[in-house]
Amino acid sequence: LDIGKTAALTATTTSGGKFTWSSSDKKIATVDSKGVVKAVAAGSATITAKDSKSGKTVKCTVKVNKAVLTSIKLLESSKSLTVGSSYTIKPTITPSNGKVSYSTSDKSVATVTSGGVVKAVKAGTANIKAYDPNGSKSAALKVTVNAAAKITLSKSSASIDIGANVTLKATLSNNGSVSWSTSDSNVAAVRNGVVSGLKAGSATITASDSTGKVKATCKITVKSVSSSGVSLSRYSASTTAGKTIYIKGYSTYSAVWGSSNSNIATVHDGFIETKNPGKAAITYTDSKGRRAVCVVTVGNADPIRFTYSSPNSAVRNSNVKLIAITDKTRTAVKFVVTVNGKNVTVNANEKKTDGNTYVWTATYKATVAGTLKYKAYSYKDSKWSTSSDGEADVYVTTKTNKTTTTTDRLRASDEVIKFIGEKEGFVSKITYDTLANNIPTLGYGYVVWEGWSFYDNITKNEGYALLVNAVNQEVYASRVNDMLAENNIKYNQQQFDALVSFSYNLGTGWTYDSDLLDILCNSYGPSSSGGTVTATVDADGGLYLRKSYTTSSDIITLMADGSKVTLVSTDVYNGVWYKVKTSNGKVGYCSGTYLDLHYSGSKARDLNYVNKNALITEMLAYHHAGGVCYYGLLYRRADELEMFLYGDYVSNGCDNKHNFPDPYCISW
Repeated sequence: LDIGKTAALTATTTSGGKFTWSSSDKKIATVDSKGVVKAVAAGSATITAKDSKSGKTVKCTVKVNKAVLTSIKLLESSKSLTVGSSYTIKPTITPSNGKVSYSTSDKSVATVTSGGVVKAVKAGTANIKAYDPNGSKSAALKVTVNAAAKITLSKSSASIDIGANVTLKATLSNNGSVSWSTSDSNVAAVRNGVVSGLKAGSATITASDSTGKVKATCKITVKSVSSSGVSLSRYSASTTAGKTIYIKGYSTYSAVWGSSNSNIATVHDGFIETKNPGKAAITYTDSKGRRAVCVVTVGNADPIRFTYSSPNSAVRNSNVKLIAITDKTRTAVKFVVTVNGKNVTVNANEKKTDGNTYVWTATYKATVAGTLKYKAYSYKDSKWSTSSDGEADVYVTTKTNKTTTTTDRLRASDEVIKFIGEKEGFVSKITYDTLANNIPTLGYGYVVWEGWSFYDNITKNEGYALLVNAVNQEVYASRVNDMLAENNIKYNQQQFDALVSFSYNLGTGWTYDSDLLDILCNSYGPSSSGGTVTATVDADGGLYLRKSYTTSSDIITLMADGSKVTLVSTDVYNGVWYKVKTSNGKVGYCSGTYLDLHYSGSKARDLNYVNKNALITEMLAYHHAGGVCYYGLLYRRADELEMFLYGDYVSNGCDNKHNFPDPYCISW
């Protein structure tokens, strides 16, 4: 038989007994209980059948032929190895149960085992032969053995100051790629061979080949430098690649900024522009050589640069656009909206190129009112990821009338956000605002404070996203909402928008204590039972009580500054006058501009009943910067008054179409 073949043997007896079968050598041939013989390996074996009754036996000799291969094929005809490495030959043979032997032409270059494992011994070439020991078939593999890879560094040791750097050059004998690492990233950081000194101490810099087995090292000693008379607002900071961090430097003498590795971060005027992941020392060095250092840690670029929804205040059952901005390494974007505890995924179906970014848009139908949180994810390197910049929300309301007042918290409208953007003007790169004590600003008037991390050199789309997020997530809209709630004031959308624009331009300090706040708090509607409105006269020279609500009316008496009166009615006459009663019972009319109102009941204040003339006079007074009158600020106040009083969002305050009065220090 040939190896692997079978044959059935039969035995007969007259005793009526049964046969048991056995093999003298199961490694050569096996036999089952029915007499079927299978050839296993070359050689001879005796198969015996024994009668169970008579005990007699009969035998058959089985000769198994040697296997002869008809084909041997190798995956490769040549192979390159480095000294010390190995390679396993995996031949394809016919028949598959045949045997292959191996040999080498030069054992000093490469050896081979019976299992086909080739090991590189020294540089040179050797021919490995795979052959049929029982026949003539064979195949050859030419093995070229290269000398073991070796890395050589330009320095084995170096000493640098904190904030300085040294460049190491690595030469790899096989021209492969080199990776770098440091034994202590707090002392010294390395990127592409550039070593930055971060803190006094020592660290070992290692250059490795792609296998990690071939290495070379350099010991780095980082020396301290005097920082007397030089300081920074912070000495460590972290952000992600592509963002800028703002820090401040202080020095007795003139000083210059520097970076230990410009491939990781550069710096100008304290603005640290990050480029790639890693660590770098940002230095502030004075003319005496004294130095302060801020260690900046830069992580991988964020998956999402900006995200926001449009419109900013959406109506239920309307379509909302979900917008995300990414760098150009991202290949897809999706949005996951949380609605009543469940996640709804919406894929971006539109992508536009904008400078060095992509702007992605998806459409979501807002069927549920409320603030719906969502996260934007981008796709890169076969995975989805997000970051804190990818978190935002969709604001959905059931209210469509902008003049109806409410105590519900509101969201700034798209109209006011666009108005703010038009008034502030756009700058793509960080710019100092000369009207506001040279505060750094970006985009549409976005103020950058020390320690903040932000994107510089932005597009207009990014500037608008920054504006939306600033209005929504920072103090502006939230503080106006809080102030109105704290004082139990009802308000409508256009009034809220005007106050948000006012706060974005001037800050929110006025919401805590100001004459403007007093005017808003004096906004009581028509009188009703359940409470009494009293007032305190707030006029240095006193306030005239008159028989009617005009300045030409007869004077009843002069009410002293700080005296108390009671409002006969909260109705406003001629836009500014109240009917009041003095403590000694005299009744007449006086200007509400000089009254601080107080309500004893629970009745809500309502901005639909604001003292219009007092509001106009007070808001127009906010047209100064640095003690100087500016027409641009005066016109903006006029626009905000038109928004508050008339729902007019058009930027044309210079026309003064409602004949607002001249402030005392400037005229239309």
